[in-house]
Amino acid sequence: MAATPTSPIAAAACTSSQLQIAYLGLSGGAGNIELEFEVRNTGSVACELTGWPRVQLLNAAGDPLPTLWTQTTSIMAASAQPVPVVLLPGLPPMPGFAAIPTPSSQGVAGYAYIWIAGDDVLSPCENAAEVGFSLPGTTGTITVDLIESSFPSGPTLCSDGSLDVLPVAASWPVIEQVPPTPTATK
Repeated sequence: MAATPTSPIAAAACTSSQLQIAYLGLSGGAGNIELEFEVRNTGSVACELTGWPRVQLLNAAGDPLPTLWTQTTSIMAASAQPVPVVLLPGLPPMPGFAAIPTPSSQGVAGYAYIWIAGDDVLSPCENAAEVGFSLPGTTGTITVDLIESSFPSGPTLCSDGSLDVLPVAASWPVIEQVPPTPTATK
């Protein structure tokens, strides 16, 4: 008898109340900045997200900052496609930024990831203390604190809040390998 292929987990759309988002930190260079986030399902049933989050930068008082986000499938040297991501139920709550281990290049099964890219050079610039997410297919906003010891006022984001946003993904984005440029030898 032939083996039956494993069927994917059937899951309803996620609701904001069953999700929690943690800020994992930022990276960047040469005027570019990338913010990385992990999404966990703290509910009791699996749920699914597909597509791009809506993003709103906030100041320390929780007031909106200028934010113009663009849906994209490529930022800096990374890319991701909009595909269904199933978040497994009952995953542990976030312990807080300082206690979150650096994730593997593949991410953690059952979680989802969000990447936002912008610049920290071209004026006007603002310090974003928080970011509000409206995840695809959900209602409500999940606000995430961006304060960390390296950036006590939050990261500086410029270009009047212009951001590129990758779709929610089940793993870290694909890093596009750029072959080294051959050098002339004498």
